[in-house]
Order: sequence, then structure tokens, then C-alpha cells
Amino acid sequence: MASFLEFEKPIAELQARIDELRDTAAGGEVDIESEVAKLQGKSDRFLKDAYSKLTPWQKTLVARHPE
Repeated sequence: MASFLEFEKPIAELQARIDELRDTAAGGEVDIESEVAKLQGKSDRFLKDAYSKLTPWQKTLVARHPE
């Protein structure tokens, strides 16, 4: 299981939702790829935005992060 820093929590929630949707789609005939793609795009945009606005302390936390 991945560990997330505090400012990454919204990204973690989106990723959990994406994983949940993929698990649901794998178990049935439901096609949810468009929803997964939409959430993945949102996650990517949020990740880019979050990392572009890091404080010096947050940069230190990222550098020391075990993953």
C-alpha cells in the first residue's frame, strides 16, 4: 500500500476511486473506461498543480519520502 503525504490526500482519494472502478469493471460487463479516463485526467492535473506549488518544507518531505 502506498503512503501519501498530507497534500497528496486528494490524489490518493482519486486513485482509490479509479482502482475501485477498475475492479468493478473487471468483475462484470460494465464499461466505465470513460469515467476512469476522466478521473485519471483529473488526478494527473491535480498532481501537476500540487507539485508546482510545493512549499520548501513540502519539498523536503517529498525528498525524504520512502517511496
